[in-house]
Amino acid sequence: MLVDSSASMRRILRAKILANINDADVNEANDVNEAMKNLAQDDYHVVLFSRESSTDEWLNFIKAKKENPTGNYPTSFILFTSSTQQEYIDKIKAYGVKDHQLIPCSGRALAATLDRVFNPYDLRSNKRYNLPDTMAILEQGQERMQAEVINISMGGLLCEMNFAPQYNLAAPVMITINFPAMEGEELSAGGAYSVMIRLNVVEANSDYSPKRVRVAYRFAMVPEETKKVFEKVFALVEAQEKQFGS
Repeated sequence: MLVDSSASMRRILRAKILANINDADVNEANDVNEAMKNLAQDDYHVVLFSRESSTDEWLNFIKAKKENPTGNYPTSFILFTSSTQQEYIDKIKAYGVKDHQLIPCSGRALAATLDRVFNPYDLRSNKRYNLPDTMAILEQGQERMQAEVINISMGGLLCEMNFAPQYNLAAPVMITINFPAMEGEELSAGGAYSVMIRLNVVEANSDYSPKRVRVAYRFAMVPEETKKVFEKVFALVEAQEKQFGS
């Protein structure tokens, strides 16, 4: 959760986070009261809040949250500030603030701070696999699009493809994944009913219209036979990784 009274600041930080951790679920709060309400209703792995939000009320809340944790997992707190005063940094850490991030900052610097506090990649519910030359066929009515698979898991996939105006990216698709030959066997998994959860334009035309897009899909329904193919492919990949000590 991002906490700051400036909507533009929240927008900038959200963009920096998603540019480096593109599957992060980012929520926002305008002030400490809204943040406390959100924390009372939902679990958050991390809260980033601005120096302007760090009133005694806010810091006391962090201290109480640390001493009496609630929810399914602990919440970490990160302060973003333009202040380099060590006395101030020591003060906020004494209240239980895990780390701080000086602003302005690059997206990589912010992602590195998040990684120090909690590893976001370890929180993924499904391990992701990258298999070079894996292709996906996306079917939507009479339209068929071919996409390059960047990574895939039991829960969904990230792919990249040329943009086609007739293809409705927001509508659900039926996906078939064609894996490269593994141990002399080419495997295909079809019938994965999928919905788009994220879209990025990676290359634009001279008129700024999309030329190539990167799309993340979540598998809403997957046939049992398709799941078995995924399990077989992922087991083969993990066996190969162990051979190389990965």
